[in-house]
Amino acid sequence: MLIRETLLYARMAFIASIYIYSSILDLKYREVSDDTWILSYPIGLSLLALDLTMSPTHITETILFMILSIVLAIIPAFLGLYGGGDAKALILLALTIPRYPDICKPVLAYTTPITPLTCFNNGILLALTTSIYTFTVNLKTLLKGGNPFSEFTNLNLLKTIPLYLLCYKVPLKDFAEKNYLYPAESLEVVNGKFIRRIRITVAIDYDSKAKLEILEKYRELKIDEIYVSFGIPLLFFFTIGFIIAPIGDILLSPILNILL
Repeated sequence: MLIRETLLYARMAFIASIYIYSSILDLKYREVSDDTWILSYPIGLSLLALDLTMSPTHITETILFMILSIVLAIIPAFLGLYGGGDAKALILLALTIPRYPDICKPVLAYTTPITPLTCFNNGILLALTTSIYTFTVNLKTLLKGGNPFSEFTNLNLLKTIPLYLLCYKVPLKDFAEKNYLYPAESLEVVNGKFIRRIRITVAIDYDSKAKLEILEKYRELKIDEIYVSFGIPLLFFFTIGFIIAPIGDILLSPILNILL
């Protein structure tokens, strides 16, 4: 039992160290080298195999959870909802600790038995807090006498309120220099004139060529500010989600508590 606990702590420390290292790279460069994952996968899988060798009781369940977790990781990336690095991070966890360890007892009464799912749910819920930052920026503009989203004539009050949480305005120069900013508006031709329309997208497959085209057109029209949303560093939030995983699934636990 003591050896299995030690091995579990080793697996947790391994995941935490890779996640923290990758998060730093992701926050700094918005990119994590594939070498990080290529070198990590065999280590994680070896640690899991060693644990299953010592205690093969839940081997079928563990393999099933591993497969489900890998599918969970790949599908959103395939749909363009998050980056490949985020998916590879979840796959590493699936190869290392796919099943919530039976020698651990979560703080919350109910949680999912699939560790990557718990990490994913925790990370997504925490990532939603970034809307507080967006709201604060827009509120600050409003309090200074500005009028956020007044550039868009097709918006009423009900449509404008959610936008306070989704996007904000920055100088065109900032949009050009910061690769984690994505356009939240587009230009449409109506009766021979360019009209600005709000355009929120959850996909992240936005290439540099499209960004250059937008910059060129906005400069041509002498528009010096643009509404943007920022690419959420999900890997950072997945890291926090994993670190607090011993607490349990903070997204599903309240739901399961009501149902069960």
